[in-house]
Amino acid sequence: MYNGVRMKAANPFPSVSLLLPEDVLENHDDRVSSYWRKGDTCLLQLSSFTRQSGAQVSAAQRLSDRTKTEANWKPFDLPRRLEGCDAAAATMVDEQGTSWVHGYLVWPWVAVHVTVSRKGQLEECHWMGFARQRSPGCHVIASNRVFPQPASSPTPAGLQPRL
Repeated sequence: MYNGVRMKAANPFPSVSLLLPEDVLENHDDRVSSYWRKGDTCLLQLSSFTRQSGAQVSAAQRLSDRTKTEANWKPFDLPRRLEGCDAAAATMVDEQGTSWVHGYLVWPWVAVHVTVSRKGQLEECHWMGFARQRSPGCHVIASNRVFPQPASSPTPAGLQPRL
């Protein structure tokens, strides 16, 4: 439970786990895991890339490659920084009024691509932690080490390595 909301764990990939509100629905295919709430246009999608050898591509480079075809992308401040995680994100609103965020969270062994979309304002995605008020957020866990959550964090939203 978090602030009176029942939470559930989801494991979209071997190296990634999520803590989500219990009523969040999900769908998985070979490459992408999707999460949403019934009646809400807010959609969270994750994909993960495990590095077996060689240098990891930085979050900024991955984001640049993803967003370079459209000029409307603006930097997006993630709710928190995590020790040992290279992170970058950008946001835009398309011509249909859909808000988008593309983000990359990169460690030496794994990169996670996070896409959030919602018809309208992202601040209405309370269950993902975009809201400014205290609300149950999406808590993502990756890999094999735990970093403590900052005490000042208003929601459990964030990416942390997993035991």
